[in-house]
Amino acid sequence: MLTVARDMDCAYIWYAHAAAAREAGVRGEIVDGIREKKALGALKPDEQTAVDFARELLRNRKVSQSTFDRANAAFGQRGTMTLTTLVGGYASLAYFMNAYEVEAPAHATERPLPL
Repeated sequence: MLTVARDMDCAYIWYAHAAAAREAGVRGEIVDGIREKKALGALKPDEQTAVDFARELLRNRKVSQSTFDRANAAFGQRGTMTLTTLVGGYASLAYFMNAYEVEAPAHATERPLPL
């Protein structure tokens, strides 16, 4: 969700999920790195695979065979299908929110997404 929000510059999806990601245990440096479009260091292999898969799908409209193979190895066929569905679903939401210029409300702990 965060990768989709950041890659699609959707402030509302970012607002809706950044703090919740931290509360769910996503390390702050990962959330901040995605927000700032920085290289993400120290990711677990499955985390890196999920981020790479989402970024490739969003940026290239497809994923490389090596990324697809890593996703299948990490998540299985069903998990890779679920990841693809999630990326597509949130991308669709981002298109709507961006088209209708849905503004994100201020958040007590998260800075606004730089657009």
